[in-house]
Amino acid sequence: MTMTSQSYPSDDFSIVENDAIAGQYLATFWQPVALSKDYAPGTSKRIKLLGKFYTLYRGDEGAINLVQDRCPHRGTSLAYGWVEGNCIRCRYHGWKFSGDGQGVEFPAETATYARSISLETHPVREYLGVVFGYLGEGEPPEFPRYPELEDESAGELVSMAVTLPYNYFQRVENDVDEVHIYYVHRDLMANFGLIELPRITAKETDYGLLATTARPDGSKFFTHFHMPNLMLREAAIGQDKENLAIHAAWRLPIDNVTTLSVMIDRIKNYDESIRESEKEMVDPAEIAARVLAGELTLDEVDQNHPLLPVIQDTVAMAAQGLSLTVPPSIWANPTEPSVSSDGSGRANSKLCRMASRAKTGAAPMRKNWSCTSRAMTRRPTARRALTMSRRPMWLPPPMPA
Repeated sequence: MTMTSQSYPSDDFSIVENDAIAGQYLATFWQPVALSKDYAPGTSKRIKLLGKFYTLYRGDEGAINLVQDRCPHRGTSLAYGWVEGNCIRCRYHGWKFSGDGQGVEFPAETATYARSISLETHPVREYLGVVFGYLGEGEPPEFPRYPELEDESAGELVSMAVTLPYNYFQRVENDVDEVHIYYVHRDLMANFGLIELPRITAKETDYGLLATTARPDGSKFFTHFHMPNLMLREAAIGQDKENLAIHAAWRLPIDNVTTLSVMIDRIKNYDESIRESEKEMVDPAEIAARVLAGELTLDEVDQNHPLLPVIQDTVAMAAQGLSLTVPPSIWANPTEPSVSSDGSGRANSKLCRMASRAKTGAAPMRKNWSCTSRAMTRRPTARRALTMSRRPMWLPPPMPA
């Protein structure tokens, strides 16, 4: 296969770095980039998303800002500088920029020179305890809202984030894998009476994928996968051993081999003993690493660990290996064609079809959808004001040649 000047570096959806099509596609959606609680006024941190570093900081008066990582002067990360008001000052030579990227102060430089310098900035919005950012070019799409997660009567709002040591596409694929829970999480599932393998069906929707799980007792559960990386469903979690939680989870690539998993839950009856144990819990990534190193087994892990399912999933998926369908040499050389793991050259069909609409300039599709945790079915437009604002299931704009 010969790559032309208009070809994309890789059409494999597990690859996000070096301007790969998946990375460009993911950037055209609002993505969760951090937890609000981790950014007190005056805090700045360096974060990595889609293989690229950024500086995220909160001004002294509370405004959150997402800007390019490196100072345009000598390339030092701005994250290690000072937050002054709603501005950030580089620690190396004191260059200072406002939250909208405009230069404010350039010691030792002329005023004429300073007027020509600014930062690249990205839109941000805080929602349900999470900082969302738009990493793409141009104007962002309408910000999506989730009424079920906003409903305070549904339980306590809990937002959390963990870093996973494997490719994001492994996590995305796992989100609609209902069978694995009967093995990877079998004890937790047994607490909810989920002990028999279900019948699973799936259908493509305008927002992504709807998977329906039918169990022998007649009950049904629904998993809604919203393109390109959001899963929304009812889920069994350790924090409430009596009720299923309303669970939303975004799987955002940090790079090709690491994933930021951001979760927002509504928990009906938060187990206070679990809440207390969370204050001193061992990092789930550290425990999973010990299991993978052979230092202990999953059965020896504390079964009351607040994030036990994360530990179990991490071991199962990290044990798959890197699970990228192109060899490592191609990551460094994006001009090479992608090759699937079985040598067939097949692309990840569903996601690549969706991404191909972006490449060919297909228009966004929109419908009025309610993401209720039980049925998540379309509602009449007349009831929209009671459930949600019009939510576009965005496909991105055409990509540049």
